[in-house]
Amino acid sequence: MAVDLHSDAHAETLTMVTEYTLLHVHPGFQKKFESTLPVALELITNASGYISHDVQRSVDDSSQYMLIVRWKSRADSCENFRTSGRLHKIKLLLHKFYEIYPVTHFYETVALEKPEPTPGEDQPTTLAGDK
Repeated sequence: MAVDLHSDAHAETLTMVTEYTLLHVHPGFQKKFESTLPVALELITNASGYISHDVQRSVDDSSQYMLIVRWKSRADSCENFRTSGRLHKIKLLLHKFYEIYPVTHFYETVALEKPEPTPGEDQPTTLAGDK
């Protein structure tokens, strides 16, 4: 689900969330973007609810980056961070580098349980839909 960080309609989540933001930087401005990014990241790392972050550059397109930020809750990102004024400062620092307006998605960990085998039945060797 894409989130408009300017909207006031956000569902609160009490579990840790991971925020993925795809950043399309104007070709030729990658070095300048990368030299400015640490200043913006400091604004994030000092925010309430911040856990950790990663920045990754695409191996297929060197002007594409993924900013991954882990927060204690979605509210820490969508409400607390957004209203603190930090997001505005980041926009002033970085938005001049963007070719396309960044899109942010939030994800939560899915706790998957290992299925129990049915007694007397062999496990399937193919998945449904495999031929």
